[in-house]
Amino acid sequence: MKLKPGLWKFLPIARSDKAAEFLESVAGGVKKNLKTPAEVLALLPPKQPVIAALLSILPGVGQLYIGQKKKGATMLLLSIAVYPTAIVIIPLGILDAYILTQRLRQGRAIEPWECFWQRKFPAGSVWRVSEIVKKGRAQQAIPGVEERVIDNSRSGSTVTKTLTVSREWSCTYSVEHQREHRTTDTSTIRVREGVTRNRSVEDALRDKFAYTHGARQVYQENLEVTIPPFKKMRVILHWKNILEVGDMVLRDQHGTTVQLPFAIVIGVTFDQTQIDE
Repeated sequence: MKLKPGLWKFLPIARSDKAAEFLESVAGGVKKNLKTPAEVLALLPPKQPVIAALLSILPGVGQLYIGQKKKGATMLLLSIAVYPTAIVIIPLGILDAYILTQRLRQGRAIEPWECFWQRKFPAGSVWRVSEIVKKGRAQQAIPGVEERVIDNSRSGSTVTKTLTVSREWSCTYSVEHQREHRTTDTSTIRVREGVTRNRSVEDALRDKFAYTHGARQVYQENLEVTIPPFKKMRVILHWKNILEVGDMVLRDQHGTTVQLPFAIVIGVTFDQTQIDE
């Protein structure tokens, strides 16, 4: 695509007369020595992210460099026709060209209108668990509360009672899909184990821990409560799951990585509130 030299002055980077004159001279030199801008790009080393980013200072040129001709031309013409848009197009274009060129270097094909925020995994990707990053323990509130009332309103003496509280829970594994990859359905990924065995992400995670999925257990604890004379004591229990949390890192044969947060319910606990009435 050829640009008329006079159009340079409409770019935001050429709002001053000196800048416009400089760009006119560059355009004139290119036109004198080479027939088309495509020939200029053809002389550059291919698939270089830094070069793509630098070229994108002129909107759309980085995209032309990596072969996105229609997309690059649209960005360039839009910046010229509505020059305030270049304030947004230039920084996004730099980031876009850099990331897409990195994908090309990984051996991936990019679509004509593909943008950096889109994450499309290559067809035929073979995923394996690269790493399990453990981040420690966390707690998750369980909806609702449990209440116990101890009535000492008719007694003039302080009473101490022991309450036995218990709750049944089961070990569960969960993986948070699409947090980091909103344009990709990571729940469809199958993880390769051995030579031919494919499993779901959740099944592959379970193999990395000793906790038995679905195993039901009962947590029990004794509470000692002291009730003043002529009072009622309301004991409120707020139950919470105890979680082991971390990230599951998957990698395919192309070097593409996916990091998926996970949580495993490994127990329960509670917070206790006492109210005199």
